[in-house]
Amino acid sequence: MSTETITWISVADRLPDADTNVLCFDEESMGVMEGFLDGEHDDGSPLWRDVTAVTLGCVTHWAEMPHGPICSDA
Repeated sequence: MSTETITWISVADRLPDADTNVLCFDEESMGVMEGFLDGEHDDGSPLWRDVTAVTLGCVTHWAEMPHGPICSDA
């Protein structure tokens, strides 16, 4: 068994590269989902979308996607 550590990054500290899927914490829904940064709103604030392109309300933190399990042929 292997484990991965997920490191949450505040959007106030750093944003991910645009159009890169990341884990997002949305404060409005209090949920974690896969999403991406898709430019800016008219007011200059970051525009976040989930993988179905639905606009997310208030992303406060993001993390790189985990690599997932490593399968062996053993």
